[in-house]
Amino acid sequence: MSKNISKTYLALADNYYLQEKFDEALENYNLAIDKMPSIDNEDLNDEHREQIKYQLSMIFEKQGDVYFRQDKYNEAILVFSISEWVIPIMGQFNHL
Repeated sequence: MSKNISKTYLALADNYYLQEKFDEALENYNLAIDKMPSIDNEDLNDEHREQIKYQLSMIFEKQGDVYFRQDKYNEAILVFSISEWVIPIMGQFNHL
């Protein structure tokens, strides 16, 4: 999947966040995660895998910010903790 598709959803999510359209922001953050290349892809080198993990971590942090702004503190804590311990297998991510 094209890396640009993920970036497009991320940009949309960030714009929705700035407009305080938090549900739309979360939807697009989830789409950005779904469109990220799989780190299990054998064609990727270690540096690229680390970049993907970093990007995923940043998206989860942004999701945590959204949940915090919505006063959904349990969800915020959950995704903040995920951002610190990004699970190395994409299929194990569970969107809230």
